[in-house]
Amino acid sequence: MSDTLSESLRERATCIFELEQIASTLHKRIEKHQASGRTLTLKVKFADYQQITRSKTLLMPIKELGEIIGGAMRKPPLRERAI
Repeated sequence: MSDTLSESLRERATCIFELEQIASTLHKRIEKHQASGRTLTLKVKFADYQQITRSKTLLMPIKELGEIIGGAMRKPPLRERAI
């Protein structure tokens, strides 16, 4: 799943809120399709067009919303610049 925001985010709290919204959408899709996976990948594109990717593979399938959010927040790539 990929999502592009219409404007750059500057506040950490706003970034976390958007991440939670994306995680919620992903969780709904997982439930709808009765799917699961073990790898969670987060790609962040900064306002200066630089991008970074973080990936985490777990031993057990990821099915719960808290696991998605926790996995995405484990190594937050959010620095003090707009994304």
